[in-house]
Amino acid sequence: MKICATSDTHGYFPEIPDCDILCVCGDISPANQSHTICHQTKWFNEFYIPWINSLKCQVVVIPGNHDFLFLPNNLKYVDKSPKNFHLLIDSACEIDGIKFYGSPWVTGLNAWAFNTDKQKEYFSSIPEGLDMLITHSPPRIAGIDIDASLDDICHGGSRFHWGSFALTTEIEIKKPNYCIFGHIHTGLHAPVKYNDTTLINVSYLNEQYVPKFPPIIFDINNK
Repeated sequence: MKICATSDTHGYFPEIPDCDILCVCGDISPANQSHTICHQTKWFNEFYIPWINSLKCQVVVIPGNHDFLFLPNNLKYVDKSPKNFHLLIDSACEIDGIKFYGSPWVTGLNAWAFNTDKQKEYFSSIPEGLDMLITHSPPRIAGIDIDASLDDICHGGSRFHWGSFALTTEIEIKKPNYCIFGHIHTGLHAPVKYNDTTLINVSYLNEQYVPKFPPIIFDINNK
């Protein structure tokens, strides 16, 4: 089973290589346009849905902190009609024997979508036995820069690491085969093995919102 993964596309439509399942780890909405729910919903229904329809693979999407259109009170206006489209918000799906779970939560970003100070509560719902855990936030693991915001430091910021210790704890307990994520554009993009889990930052853009990291592709065994 060929998996392709990307994140933080922010209005871009990257070229997707041949694959069976595409996973998108949030922040699909354009960064250079209005973040109003109405505008985002119109853009998604008129541009993103046709793009999904054009793909020959299954598409699994979770929201990110830029994606206000996926907040609960607006979901009824979001087109979810494509048969190959799976939207996961603290929920799971299984495709050809591959088990997925998606969770969009971040922390430390007041006034943004899916921001919370209760990540531990949300992430505790992650089930065991997953092939693919899809999150917007990276985990925080000492000595590994998958969550390192290089741009924040370069511009005088004080926060280098943006990952979640709460997510790391659940990964240690639940042991998914993979955890893929984005959110921090300049984090280390090479796959990292952490205990039983392969961690991969799959952000598409750099911190200047310019495409830099192509979607990754890898094989996973379906049962």
